[in-house]
Amino acid sequence: MRTSMLLGLFALCASCAWAETITLKCDEELRAQVQGAEAGNVLLAGGGCMWTIDKPVRVSVPLTIRGVHARVKNGKFIPIFDVRGDNVTITDCRLVGNFGTIFETRRRPLIYARGSNFVMERLKFFKGSKDGIEVVPRNSQTNPIRNGLIRDIVGYDMNRDVVAIDGNGRDDGSGGDFISNITIDNVRSHTSLQAGAVEVSDGVSDISVRNVYAIDSIYALTIQDHLAVTEENRRIIASNIVADYSNYTFFAETNFTVAHRDVDIRRVMSYKCQKSVFFSHIDNTTATDVRSRHSLNPENDADVIDCNQFTGIDWNFFGNPHPRGYVALRASGSLDVTLKGMIINPKSFYKGGILFVEDVDATEPQLDLSESDLSDALVFETSFVEGTPTPTPSPTATERPPTPSPTLPPSPTATPSQAPNVEPEVEINCAMDLQAQIDAAPPYTTLKAPDGECCNLFTSETFVLAKPLTIAGLCVSLNPGVERKPIFLIQAQEVVILDSVLTGNIGTVDVRKGAPLIIARDSHFAVKGSRLDFSSSHAILVQGSPHKAVLEGGVLRNITGKGNLGSMVNVRGGMHRFGTTRHIVVENIYAEDSKYGGALEMGDGVQDIWADSLSALRCARAVAVWDHGRRRLHVLQRIFVTNVRAEDCKLGLGVRGSKNGFDFSAEGLVAKHCETALAIKGVDYARVYDIVTENAEFTRSQIQVEDAFGTALRHLHFATGRGQAAIFVKASNDVIISDASLAPGTHFQYGLAFDEDNQHPWSAIIFDPNLLDFSNAAISPVVVF
Repeated sequence: MRTSMLLGLFALCASCAWAETITLKCDEELRAQVQGAEAGNVLLAGGGCMWTIDKPVRVSVPLTIRGVHARVKNGKFIPIFDVRGDNVTITDCRLVGNFGTIFETRRRPLIYARGSNFVMERLKFFKGSKDGIEVVPRNSQTNPIRNGLIRDIVGYDMNRDVVAIDGNGRDDGSGGDFISNITIDNVRSHTSLQAGAVEVSDGVSDISVRNVYAIDSIYALTIQDHLAVTEENRRIIASNIVADYSNYTFFAETNFTVAHRDVDIRRVMSYKCQKSVFFSHIDNTTATDVRSRHSLNPENDADVIDCNQFTGIDWNFFGNPHPRGYVALRASGSLDVTLKGMIINPKSFYKGGILFVEDVDATEPQLDLSESDLSDALVFETSFVEGTPTPTPSPTATERPPTPSPTLPPSPTATPSQAPNVEPEVEINCAMDLQAQIDAAPPYTTLKAPDGECCNLFTSETFVLAKPLTIAGLCVSLNPGVERKPIFLIQAQEVVILDSVLTGNIGTVDVRKGAPLIIARDSHFAVKGSRLDFSSSHAILVQGSPHKAVLEGGVLRNITGKGNLGSMVNVRGGMHRFGTTRHIVVENIYAEDSKYGGALEMGDGVQDIWADSLSALRCARAVAVWDHGRRRLHVLQRIFVTNVRAEDCKLGLGVRGSKNGFDFSAEGLVAKHCETALAIKGVDYARVYDIVTENAEFTRSQIQVEDAFGTALRHLHFATGRGQAAIFVKASNDVIISDASLAPGTHFQYGLAFDEDNQHPWSAIIFDPNLLDFSNAAISPVVVF
């Protein structure tokens, strides 16, 4: 999938080799300007423009469209953009629909994407009568869609999905694969009347979905068909799926007449939803790390219906406020079901753990229920009842959930009213005061360094970004001796810093008087493609201002740095009382020679942080997550970390909590020549998979778990190194250890060491001896102190 995507994006770049940049004029029709553009043009809109669209803007040739603010005229059932050509990019746009002014049967998406090799990025949608983006081929058989990237998308008050991938398979009888090789990343739905964040449906394959959030919606992610046999969906990978106050987190609206298969879903978290997950009529499905908090359904929390070869791993059910709450999981009509690591929290009120409904006329199902603890169910752990479940279509999720009024994110920055034409891009004059140029620029302007230059500015003052702007291509250094001043201070929504080089003044100020190079205080910011070196503090600090309760949404991507005192990225809860920082994407961060930090640090009032591809060399720790239990800060935390590499660091990944609703998941950690690869303390239900240690230092242990309940550690390989124990567990219960091994040539005294006491007996470790290979331990594979 990744190879196909790169080829598609290469084709996109090649098509723009002759690009001419054109400024769109506010006082001229948008449709005429776009449809009159030539292939390869880059069309830029100024922040003062707000077009009202009464005819769809058709895009038939390779173009890049950036910065358009537009709304659909009331009563018109049209999209804003109808993208029919290949190699089209649409970015940094704000599109407003006309939901409520047209009949439901005439609803339209704000963007139709009908061509291949497209990119849709940094888009905001409001009040759409249908979807924000609908990827759908004009003719499934003759015009299939191949390769596309959709990321950093948010929708508010939508009628249906923010992003919909619709193979349109019902239009012909040729079979699936109408859409393939689409990547969807970082999509959020803030209220959807009839749908949610992402829909994948009707004849698609090789779809990757990650970092999805929904609140007050029907679902976060759905897989669907509409009863036609050609609408089979295959090879779908989804991860980091979260929903609050919605009907479902994941919902399969699929039917037994359609051969859906090969679905892999990881890290699903549900809070006060009707149900956490609903799987139906999908074969060869794996669902790993599913967590439900306070389900609102009185019957059952999760469903698995008619799914053969279904594997569920590490599902956790916590709380059920209904006194009639029946079972955590109901399974029926499914063969070869494997359920590992199923745990019901002791404070829950489920009468039963798992209810299996057996078809009396079918083959006896093969059930594997291992590494699980359902003993906290009030009446029964598992129950088998006879039934004859007739295959039926999945229930249609069309009613909004009766939810309480959650705390919603701050209202998005208003689009400016119609203004005279302004240049969307302004070249910075390196000889003039930068702050004066920032202050003079209209909102949504891009200030960029001259071609081939980066200005090489030196400053003793902070550049304040107090309106939506993009800063691109600058080189700025902080003068020696300047204390407590960042280079950039973000104080407005929709500020973007691109392709810049920032240098601090470490060593010239007291360590207590330093400052990050960038401080982000407001929502919907982005820092991408930049290098930040020698900060006297962290390189980037993300923390809300004292005046705002929520910092909502941000992207930190493709950032490197060396010699910083602290971490490359530090994300904290807001300075406001009960302040929360949430929905931050941190991706592809590299740190080198950080004395007190590494690639990423998070703590105290953060929620829904999605971090991927984090590397640290010669640092204190690659990734750290700290929760000090401060009552004034939001403690419902959900942290996702994938693909961490630490080399010559004291600690690879450290997680420390205070037992206050802390949800942590990690997958993919390589620790080379580190004192400790993984340390977990005071965190319940942590999930960490795929750990490899190499050349381990001689320490107490490479993996440490202390004061933790329900931790799951899977796929652990100790390649080389030495130490007292590979894994050390203390004061913890229901710790699952699976698929762990010591390679020949390692020099650990023990494979697993457990510090036993009356409240934490050896029986608190859950493992299958056949899946542990500690035979290469020098003294004993397992020891109990």
